[in-house]
Amino acid sequence: MKIINGKCVSLLFILLTVIASGCSSPKTDVPLEPFPTKTDTPVMTSSATLLPVEEWDKQVQDVYFTMMVIQMNVMELTAALNQTIKAGLVFEDYVKLIMPIEDDCIGVDIQRQQIQPPDSLSSVWNDAIDIHMQIYDVTLQTTSGYRLLPKDGMERVGPLLEKVETLMLTTEGIMDSEYGLNKQELAVRRNNVLQNNMKEWLQQNGMSAP
Repeated sequence: MKIINGKCVSLLFILLTVIASGCSSPKTDVPLEPFPTKTDTPVMTSSATLLPVEEWDKQVQDVYFTMMVIQMNVMELTAALNQTIKAGLVFEDYVKLIMPIEDDCIGVDIQRQQIQPPDSLSSVWNDAIDIHMQIYDVTLQTTSGYRLLPKDGMERVGPLLEKVETLMLTTEGIMDSEYGLNKQELAVRRNNVLQNNMKEWLQQNGMSAP
């Protein structure tokens, strides 16, 4: 998995820590440890057993990580559209917000060509790529001569927030049943990464949380 504008720095921690803490013991509803930040290192307890990578399909990692980047792109694009509409940004400033997201979409487009999802994840993967293509199209139409207006972009992107979250929960359910990864723990850690990423993104672009 390649790093896409730094977004994948923390993502490896999700599966490493879930494998270490979730697969070596029965699933419980015990409160989870805070999600590792970009500078944290997962702590392996003496009872934890880290499964060798060859014991489960590396493509599962790549599928999950790429789907998370797609979800991040949806969240960032939605925030950029909201900010533009709310603050009345001029179109040129709006385009400046969109261009890095477009770069990330290009990264996903390159990465997906190298991924062959396992049969268990092929359906959710195809749905994720469909979402990716929709947001990629919005960024392209915004930065190109077409000049897609923010309100029109929001009409297309807004519904994708709930759709991509539902898709990620479905994916985590499959990873739980097929690969023994705790779906609850995956979801909690993913959401922490998403929130940390959005906080950084908002700060970098001079925005406050909605």
